[in-house]
Amino acid sequence: MSELKSTWTAHAWPDDFRSLCQLLLHQQCWCWGQDIRHPEGNLLLAHGFERVRPPAHIQGSTRYQLRLSSRSAITLWGFGLYYARCGRGGVYLNRYDCIPRFCHQAGYLENVWTRDALPLTCSTNCSEDHEPGTTYLVVKATEWMSRYEQWVLESSAFRIGETCCANGMNQPCSQRFPEEWLRLGRLARKRPPLELTRGA
Repeated sequence: MSELKSTWTAHAWPDDFRSLCQLLLHQQCWCWGQDIRHPEGNLLLAHGFERVRPPAHIQGSTRYQLRLSSRSAITLWGFGLYYARCGRGGVYLNRYDCIPRFCHQAGYLENVWTRDALPLTCSTNCSEDHEPGTTYLVVKATEWMSRYEQWVLESSAFRIGETCCANGMNQPCSQRFPEEWLRLGRLARKRPPLELTRGA
C-alpha cells in the first residue's frame, strides 16, 4: 500500500453538502446490499460490475468495480465509493463522514478491503491545486449515482431499496435517489474556494 503514494484532501465542505451526502451514501450503501440480494439476481453484476472478493486470509468487504469508459471507473464497498478519472485522479466518499478525499490514483484501489486499508496519508499538507479537481470528481460521482438509480428504477419490477423507509431509515427513499444525487452535485458546485474556507 505504501507504493500508492496518494495525496488526500479533507478540507471543509459546507454543512448542507455533508449532511445530505452522509444521509444519501449511508442509505445507498444499505440499498446496494439489497441490490446484491435482489430476487431477480445481483443488480450490480447485471449493471456490469465485476465482483472482487477479499483473499481467504483477509477479512473485509467485497469490492465491486466498473469501468465506466476508457477514462473513468468506479469502485464500491459496503463502507463507501471511489470514483476515478484518468488525468483527474480520484475521490473517495466514506459512508460515515462524507468528507470527499482526493487521490492521485486514477484506477481501482486494489487490495483495499477495509476502511483502515485506504491510503489516507495526507489531510493537512495538500496543494490547493487539487481542490477544483476534487469538486469536479464529486460532481461526476453524483451524476453516475443518479444514472445508476434511474437504471434500477426503470429496469427492475421490484426494487428492494424502496423498503429503506420501512426499515427505520430516514428519507429519501429510493424513488427520490436520482434527483437527490443530482441535488448533491449542485451543492458541491457551490463549494466556496479553499481560501475562503480558511477565513482569508
